[in-house]
Parts: sequence; structure tokens; C-alpha cells
Amino acid sequence: MADKPITEGVSKASARNQEVIKKQVAELRREIFKINRNLFGRAEEAIDAAHGWYDKAADQASRAARQVSGQAKSLPATVQSNSGTITTAMVLGGILGLIVGIVIARSAQPGHR
Repeated sequence: MADKPITEGVSKASARNQEVIKKQVAELRREIFKINRNLFGRAEEAIDAAHGWYDKAADQASRAARQVSGQAKSLPATVQSNSGTITTAMVLGGILGLIVGIVIARSAQPGHR
């Protein structure tokens, strides 16, 4: 008979501990739900911002492509009307490239000062 009050006390303490644990688990679930809701809201904001950036970048790329296309269409006419100038510029560029290449090759030779 002496064992019965001890086991009853243990089972009452165990029941109290289980209730405390259940309350803590319920509170943790509520906190997790709040955190998930907050993260979901922030994710939606980030998605909206990304869509805005994408739309803006796509619009700017479209405008740039139209501008480059327009300039590319006018290039043949410019070359045709200024063929002498273009030829002179190309020859001078070639000569300058040749000189730079020679200077670099000579400076790369061992024992050259």
C-alpha cells in the first residue's frame, strides 16, 4: 500500500509534465505558423520586385536593340559616302597595330634593353 501513493504522485507529475509539453508544442506551432506567414509575405514582395526589375531590363534592352538596329542600317550609307576616310582609317589602324606588335615582340626578347 505504501507504493500506491508514490506511483500516483509520479503519474500526476507525469501528466502535468505532458500538459506543459503539449502547451509548449502548441506555442511553438503558433510561432512557426507566424514565421512561415511572414516569410511568405516577404517572398511575394521579392517576387514582385524581381518582376519589376525584369520588366525594366527587358524594356531597356528592347530600346537599345532598336537603337543599334537603326545605327547599323545607316552604317553602309556612311561607309559608302566616306569610303576614302574609312580606307585611310583602316590603313592607319593596321600600321599602328603592326608597330605596337613589333615593339612588344622586341621588348619580350631576352637580353634586349
